[in-house]
Amino acid sequence: MKIRNNKLNSLNRTGLIGLVLLCLCLPIGVHAYGHEDYYFGHDDRNLEEINADAIVTSAVKDLLRTQFQRLSTQLNIDTFRGVVTVRGVVVTSRERRQLIKSIRAVKGVTKVVTTRLMVEN
Repeated sequence: MKIRNNKLNSLNRTGLIGLVLLCLCLPIGVHAYGHEDYYFGHDDRNLEEINADAIVTSAVKDLLRTQFQRLSTQLNIDTFRGVVTVRGVVVTSRERRQLIKSIRAVKGVTKVVTTRLMVEN
């Protein structure tokens, strides 16, 4: 019984540490990756805009899974009011150009921000 309690206490401490770290990070107001008008804990979009952005993000991720399989798990995609921000590393400039062109063709995308989409070489 004592071993089991030690495991539970360890899990409780781990959970408590995670909760404390989360609470410390919430008020900081860290800017989201994609857009300067959005920061953690603040979002002035209405539900339709949030839903539309989620649909765009999902469509872009589906595109990555079907046309850019290798990149699908290596890139981060965020959408804010139709502006898609792509972060990560691609192998070649050609791959980067193809990726941007493909994302622009996704319905609902108004702009593609790639300032943090780096080429490996």
